[in-house]
Amino acid sequence: MYYKYQVPYEIPFMNNYQMSVMQNYQMPYLQNYQTSYSQNYQMPCPIECENGTIYIVRPGDTLFRIANRYEIDLRILMEANPQITNPNIIVPGQQICIPGEITPIPPEKFCENGEIYIVKIGDSLFSIANEHGVTVKDMIEANPQIADPNVIEIGSKICIPALDAQLPEGIIKICLIPCLIGIFGGTVYIDMIGKTAYVATFKLPNIEELEGDFCTYWMWVYNPKLEAYSRIELKNSITKDIHVGYGKIEIDIEECVDILVTPETSTITDKPYGPILLRKNCAI
Repeated sequence: MYYKYQVPYEIPFMNNYQMSVMQNYQMPYLQNYQTSYSQNYQMPCPIECENGTIYIVRPGDTLFRIANRYEIDLRILMEANPQITNPNIIVPGQQICIPGEITPIPPEKFCENGEIYIVKIGDSLFSIANEHGVTVKDMIEANPQIADPNVIEIGSKICIPALDAQLPEGIIKICLIPCLIGIFGGTVYIDMIGKTAYVATFKLPNIEELEGDFCTYWMWVYNPKLEAYSRIELKNSITKDIHVGYGKIEIDIEECVDILVTPETSTITDKPYGPILLRKNCAI
């Protein structure tokens, strides 16, 4: 540690992404660092942007992402901004020149027919798409502000597009929420008329790796009013990391019921004992 500095660490200059990571994980020295940084750093002024558009840098921006967002070559963007001596460092509020005209997405039209979602720790476009029953392709098309689909920032807003297809009468769809980091989620379709359920889960851990003598996965439908369970065994599908199941629901599902997925030590059990890996409260 170097206590001769304003903060008890010698911190190299951080770019915008590194700052956002520190904020998300509540690094103890960030506040003092930001104060020192804002007082001492002189933000470069843009040069004349003839035949171009002045862009104001936002949290999470990098030159690479801005170039991708507006479909221009990164080299051309850097040449248009010689005042930026280090292309890895741009800060919120800074003005940069984007060659040519750009048409930003009007805020009021963003996600006009969909749902705004706030990114949480552990999220990916795949897990969010699966949780909401949409495809990754649809997610990418609904979020043109995401330059790299493999990188989404905690706390950022993304659009969940509305589903076009209507389910048949009497069929409801339920998205199961992961209770353990690393699990992507699950989807359940329930036939309310025939009282049958179809379930698929994504990225459940290998059952041998769990602590305990577990041998099988079960999906449970639970009626808290009746304190009754109905279960469906999940089996490995031909696709890696996907478990599937199908079966009759033997309890009343006309009122609010919960859905759980647990590992169990026995195939003979009338209620769950293992840890809950996926769940949806009051799913119906």
